[in-house]
Amino acid sequence: MQSSFKLNHIFNVEIQHYFPDQDVQHIAILLPAIGITIDKYQKLITLLNQANIAIITADYPGYAKNLPKVDRHHSYGYADLIEQFIPALVADAKQFAMSKTPTFIGHSLGAHIATLYAQHHPCNVIGIATGNIFYKHWKGKARYKMLATAYTFRLLVNTLGYLPGDKIGFGKREAKGLINDFASIVIRGNYRHIVADYHKSNAANLFLQIQGDQWAPMTSIVALANLYHYPHIEQIKLPTDIKGNPHSVWLKAPEIVISKISQFLNNINA
Repeated sequence: MQSSFKLNHIFNVEIQHYFPDQDVQHIAILLPAIGITIDKYQKLITLLNQANIAIITADYPGYAKNLPKVDRHHSYGYADLIEQFIPALVADAKQFAMSKTPTFIGHSLGAHIATLYAQHHPCNVIGIATGNIFYKHWKGKARYKMLATAYTFRLLVNTLGYLPGDKIGFGKREAKGLINDFASIVIRGNYRHIVADYHKSNAANLFLQIQGDQWAPMTSIVALANLYHYPHIEQIKLPTDIKGNPHSVWLKAPEIVISKISQFLNNINA
């Protein structure tokens, strides 16, 4: 089952539904990381379905089958995802939901936008390998690397009109607005250029920090979780045989993440 919507009256976005064969116990909206298409989440989604959790999700505008592709004439930013992308998924989920309160499973960028959405909307948020990307949440040389990345990305998008992420090892072809928002958070550490009025949310939440994740260290995830009145943070360790960048390689062994998600959903729906 698929449906679609338009973002900024330009981008066609296909909504994807993944429902378990057996009775559905929970429904969640999966919000992916920057640069990762939904096909990379198939193992996670399959195992979530086996845990009786239905998933509603979509690739970001310009990704996969979503057209047109990003270029200097076709862009979007964080606010568009918060004000259009998420509400479209929430509206779609309402036809299936057993609860009026949507639950988000956000990976990296997905948890950023879910958290900002949670400032003004009731919801539940699960954030994985995520955090506030202010450069001061890193230490030593990593701080300067984050700043250099932000300024380099700004130069590229303001020159080319988009970020050639697929050529420089950061995401795919990324929108100018999205990357300028990303760079501003790295440099300034706040979200006022995206959401003028934000505060601590009462949303139920669970944040999972992956041990060894250099893209989302504990200091970063704590800063994002502090946008909730009652932040809940846990650190998880991947199996020793799983090699690669923890920020995304956890998708190859998501069992412990799924266990945490199931426990969280059972608790909030008890």
